[in-house]
Amino acid sequence: MISIIRSEFKSLFRIYYIGVNNNKNRTGITPFYHNNDTSFLRWFSSSSSKELDEKTYEELVNKTLDNLNDHFEQFFEQIDDKNCDITFNNDVLTVSLGSKGVYVINRQTPNRQIWLSSPISGPKRYDYIDGEWIYRHDGQTIQQLLQKEMKQLFNGN
Repeated sequence: MISIIRSEFKSLFRIYYIGVNNNKNRTGITPFYHNNDTSFLRWFSSSSSKELDEKTYEELVNKTLDNLNDHFEQFFEQIDDKNCDITFNNDVLTVSLGSKGVYVINRQTPNRQIWLSSPISGPKRYDYIDGEWIYRHDGQTIQQLLQKEMKQLFNGN
């Protein structure tokens, strides 16, 4: 059933893309689904993080928060910015970037999600889908978002 729905959505959006692309100069619309990009379909057809049992969820979220903590520590060493600080207390990862803002990343056990608050993109709720923490509204992983925003905040450093 899921593969049928996936196929129907893929066909529908491929038709939409071709139609919009042919009229792109007139409408100015740029479609969000193009070529072989299936990130839009991933949220619809994949298993939800709510299906994770609590023990598995806890293991996954602990590993993810630990990895994010390690990556931020390494990043701060590379950029050598004394205004940046990271704390990891009571299952909450707080990334302070001085005047650039603060990220707060924490677990949300009842929903089996990771919640992130960004000074750039605002609040996001990530579900564990196909081995990654995905924001269902745009199909982007938590790591992709953080990498993109760090480049934006630190001018590509």
